Amino acid sequence: MMTDSLFRYAIDNRKDFKIRDDGTNMFIYEYKKGIITELNETARYVWTLIDGNETQNISALYAERYGILIEHAEKDVTEVLEALVDTGILKRV
Repeated sequence: MMTDSLFRYAIDNRKDFKIRDDGTNMFIYEYKKGIITELNETARYVWTLIDGNETQNISALYAERYGILIEHAEKDVTEVLEALVDTGILKRV
């Protein structure tokens, strides 16, 4: 299990952004930065599970949905979450 499996993440509500969801991909537009972040289907699914859930729970749901080993799910989920933290859209809580 990854070392950050018990971290929780939350959407940074202080951010001024708009979300457009076309049912497959999601686009997050940050007004102040003028940046659009695109989430593919799997990253979009992680996004729907974020607020307040522990990484371990998100990974388990992700593994179940996509029929993959938990170890692979943990890696994928962590990559998505950390990329969103790097953009400032998410924060660890």
